[in-house]
Amino acid sequence: MTGLASSFLVAAILQVAPAQAQPAQIVISPERAEIEVTETARLTVTAQDGAGRVLDDLLVRWVASTPELASVSTDGVVTGLNPGMARITAVVGGESVSVSVVIRALPATRLVANVGSDEPYASQVIPVWVSASNRLGEPVDGPELSWSSSDPDIAAVDGAGLVFARQAGSATISVSGDNVSTSLELRVQADPGISYQLEPRESRVRTGDVIRFTATAQTNSGETVRVFPEWSLSGLGAQIEDDGGEGVFVAEEAGTYRVSARMGERDVQSGIVIVEARGADAQLVQLGRGGI
Repeated sequence: MTGLASSFLVAAILQVAPAQAQPAQIVISPERAEIEVTETARLTVTAQDGAGRVLDDLLVRWVASTPELASVSTDGVVTGLNPGMARITAVVGGESVSVSVVIRALPATRLVANVGSDEPYASQVIPVWVSASNRLGEPVDGPELSWSSSDPDIAAVDGAGLVFARQAGSATISVSGDNVSTSLELRVQADPGISYQLEPRESRVRTGDVIRFTATAQTNSGETVRVFPEWSLSGLGAQIEDDGGEGVFVAEEAGTYRVSARMGERDVQSGIVIVEARGADAQLVQLGRGGI
């Protein structure tokens, strides 16, 4: 039911409300409530006449003006359905009053952490991905998380979950939210000497064209090393997104752009993209001769 439909419903209830003592004042208690999704809160109504006397045994009709966020029973029990600011209306003797009920999202009760590699080489930058779910098993988007390492000299971690492998050894990476936490173990290997490459190094395209950048790495002995590039872009009018480790570039405006990929704590590789405006290239061809 939309908000407009709810307004019509309240108006209809006002019109058909049975004859009873007309209250001069209606008060809903509490004036403001706050509950989590699936939780309930009971609202009550007090009605007074013009002399301030409490009117008893009045018929109260409850309406959820935002039914997508909360429902309300015939006796004023509100149930949170989805996060947001719900509005509940009580109709008494042809008069109505409304209150707001804050519906909070369920907090995370479970965290699952996955790391790009649990045996990285020293000097590598490795991401940790965390998924959070609530007690109903539903995903929780954007939880506030704190990160820590048992030994930052071996593997440090920043506030975004990027791990910086620094020297051989073992370390525990921990991540926590409100009353929930998890951890994972890393065994950092000695740096074998890694060289990084980014392709293409230079490209010329037109606006709207897509370029896919590929980041690779290998040891001095020729062993391929999996990398997890962190992409960045200089200049406005273009964007780059990660797609399975590749950097997907597209520009809406002409210009020269530098695409950078950080693959090691001290290693950043860059490529240049020169973008020209996409025009309507046309050649004038004379088909005949006529009088003007």
